[in-house]
Amino acid sequence: MPALNIAEIQTNKEVVKIFTTVYTDKLSSYRDDYPDYSFYKLDNEIFAWNHNLTQIQLPQEFNNVVISKKEQTLVFKEILEQGIVHFFKFKSQDIYRRKYSSIWNVNLSKDNKILFNGLSLNPQLEFQINPLYSTQQDTQVISLSIRKTYKPVFTYSDSEFKINNIDTRNWDKSDKDELIFSPKNRKRFLDATNQADEYQSKISQAYSLQQESKEFSRLLKAFQQYSSEIFFPDDLKIKDFFFSNLPNLYFKDVLISKPNYYFLNNRTGSGYYNKQLKELKPYSFNNFQGNKFKIAVFTPARNEGSTGSFIKHLQDNLSSNFHANNIEIDLIKFERDVSLDFVKDLVNKTDEGKYNLAITILSQSDKKLPIKSSPYFVLKAKLLGRKIPTQQLTIEVIRKIRFADDLVLNAIALNIYSKLGGTAWTIEKVEKERERKS
Repeated sequence: MPALNIAEIQTNKEVVKIFTTVYTDKLSSYRDDYPDYSFYKLDNEIFAWNHNLTQIQLPQEFNNVVISKKEQTLVFKEILEQGIVHFFKFKSQDIYRRKYSSIWNVNLSKDNKILFNGLSLNPQLEFQINPLYSTQQDTQVISLSIRKTYKPVFTYSDSEFKINNIDTRNWDKSDKDELIFSPKNRKRFLDATNQADEYQSKISQAYSLQQESKEFSRLLKAFQQYSSEIFFPDDLKIKDFFFSNLPNLYFKDVLISKPNYYFLNNRTGSGYYNKQLKELKPYSFNNFQGNKFKIAVFTPARNEGSTGSFIKHLQDNLSSNFHANNIEIDLIKFERDVSLDFVKDLVNKTDEGKYNLAITILSQSDKKLPIKSSPYFVLKAKLLGRKIPTQQLTIEVIRKIRFADDLVLNAIALNIYSKLGGTAWTIEKVEKERERKS
């Protein structure tokens, strides 16, 4: 299929009989009360199917429905994915999905670990199920991507870090106060233990094209070997995990050229976009210059210093890169409280100041709170209700900005310019669009 680590999932049929009901807030209770079934919400429906030979019946509000791979691709893909996931669980394999991701990881406990002094790279199978559409055959293809990866884990105890004179007090840690293998922690650890060269050498070998190809073939054979053991509803079965190089029946190779970026008066240039913006001016320069804009930046009082520095960098960036000298930015401080009463005050201030955009500075931990108790989500919802565009930023991101033309700052400024109604560039000349219409 389209890449080295992708195979086509071929099934014995392309329609399957399952169950459906209208979506209600019972979804969580269905999952708790009927563990032999998988449930999947799509639009205003809940789809359900059994993932083993159970005698338990679903409640009467569920009706039979026949879905097809071509017409209900996402549901069909979910059936295949959940069947594979439950196969691993049935085999008592340690399987988990990354947060906010569709990638599944399975620990390869029988494979050798890559060991260092105080560090272990634990082998894992990484797989993902994706729907693809072939314009060649006007059909849906469900694909399996597989890859062997390594999960880094520190093996030193707290006392061993101290014995080796490694100070971890300001290292990155998880919510459980455990050291994580972040880029910063990795560099500090490898430098402190003088293992940087050895680490790079082993990583380069493990992820070389030759080694990845070898591991892909091995893991693909394992999927093919166990395909008949994977349970699906309505006698659906996987005939094969079929791998073929491009071009093939479904996909051909096409050369896609990099688009040209067009700025003010359809001028174009070369180099990074911020360089071209400075030289050629944004596409919407003329329309943008005639208006004044106000931005409110809300920040907890304890973050006033960092936020004030960010505002200065942001205003300079919008002026120098986007030629936007007509943007006024107000810093508005607030004190946090558990009741979230401060959110109402902030929303009222946007009305009083007649702001075009509200930027809220919170912390990464706020995003992890339940939606109804998170100021991150509550404030965003209320501002959207007032039709005020919002930009949510975390103090952790802001503190990474080191200078006026920082890459993170450039990305934030571009997003803000767009939310204010500006167009930095287009990728097709207006004249060409007119030619097509005439």
